[in-house]
Amino acid sequence: MTVDFEWLSECAVLAWGGERGRIEKLAVPFPHSYAPKTNDPRNYLVAFYRREGLRESDIREIYCGSGRRGFLIPLQAIGSNSHDYAGNQHFAVYAGRVLESICDDREWQSIRSAYLAGASLEEEPVGLDELIGSDVAAVCIYKPWMRDVETIDGYGPSLMRRGLLPLDGAPDGFSWLASMPFDEGTKLQVRMSPLYMDMPVELRRIIYFTLPTQQDVVVQFFLLYQIIEWFIKFFFEQVGKDFFLKIQDMPEPSVQQVRDFIKHVQDLSSEKNRLAKLFEICNVDSRDRADFTRSAGEFIRDCQERSEKTDLASRLYQVRNLVVHNSHGISQKARMHLETANECFFRICMDLCEEIDEHIAEK
Repeated sequence: MTVDFEWLSECAVLAWGGERGRIEKLAVPFPHSYAPKTNDPRNYLVAFYRREGLRESDIREIYCGSGRRGFLIPLQAIGSNSHDYAGNQHFAVYAGRVLESICDDREWQSIRSAYLAGASLEEEPVGLDELIGSDVAAVCIYKPWMRDVETIDGYGPSLMRRGLLPLDGAPDGFSWLASMPFDEGTKLQVRMSPLYMDMPVELRRIIYFTLPTQQDVVVQFFLLYQIIEWFIKFFFEQVGKDFFLKIQDMPEPSVQQVRDFIKHVQDLSSEKNRLAKLFEICNVDSRDRADFTRSAGEFIRDCQERSEKTDLASRLYQVRNLVVHNSHGISQKARMHLETANECFFRICMDLCEEIDEHIAEK
C-alpha cells in the first residue's frame, strides 16, 4: 500500500487509498523539522523493539565502539518536543525516517486497523505510541556507518541484555527480562555479533518467543543452557577443524605433536572441560560473573549439595546437573536463588554472543 506524507509544522499527515477509492487520512504529531527529500531512505535500517516501562526520555545515541551508528527512539518521543533532543536536527532526521518506515512495515496494519476501529482519527493527531504501544522503541541505523551489514539483528544480544526485545517476538504482557538494566545517559553501546546470526533459527526463536514469557525458573535455566550447549558444540567443532588443518600443514608431524593435539581434543570432549575453556577465553562482565557464582552457590546449598569449586564454569555445570537430574526436588527457597542466577546467566549468554567471535582463534 502506498502512503503519501504531508509534513506540516506540528504534525505529519498520512494519506492512502481506502475502500471504493476513498482517500483515508491520519494525522500523527511530529513537531520536528524534517526534509525527507534530502535523506535517501535506502541509507537507513529500522527495527522495532519493546521494553516494559519505556519512557519518552529514553532516547539513546547508538554507538559501536567510538563510532555513532544511529538512534534508539521511543515512539512517545516522535510526537513530543518535551525531551532533550527537541530541536536536534540529527534526531529529527532519524525520527522522520522511523515514521516513514512504519508505513512500509507490518506495523502499518496495526495503525490502519486502529484508524478503521476509531472514530475520525484524522480530525485530531494521534501519537504512534497510542496506535502501536507506549513501550515500543525504534532502532534506526545509518547504513553508511556500518560495514556491509544489511540487518540490525546482529545487534540483538546487545539490545536484549538491556531488556529490548524484538517487537515480532516480544510478549504483550509479563516478561522477566524487563528487569534487565538500561543504560543511563545519552549513549547506548552495542556490538555486532555475527555468531548470533549463525545460530539455528529454532534457537533464536527460543530466545525471541519462548524465553521472555517463561515464568518457571527451572525451565528458564534449561532454555538458557541450550544457548551454552550450542556455544560449546560450535567451539568443539572449531577445535576439530583446527586439528585437521594443523596436521595438513605439518609435512611430517612428530608422534609427540600428534599425541599432544589428540590429548587436547580428548580433554575438550568433556562438557565440563569445554565449559571451563569457553569461559577461560571469553570475557564475561565481572559483576555478572560474581553475581551468578554467588546466586548459584546459594542455590546449590539450598539443594543440600556441596559446592566444590567457586569458578563460573564449575558452578554452572553443577547447577545444570541439579536442574536436569533433580528438578522435582528443588525447593521454593532454592528457586528464588535460581531466579536471581538466571538474570545473570541471561546477560552472560548475551556477552558470549559478542565475545566468542573475537576469541575463537585462541582456542
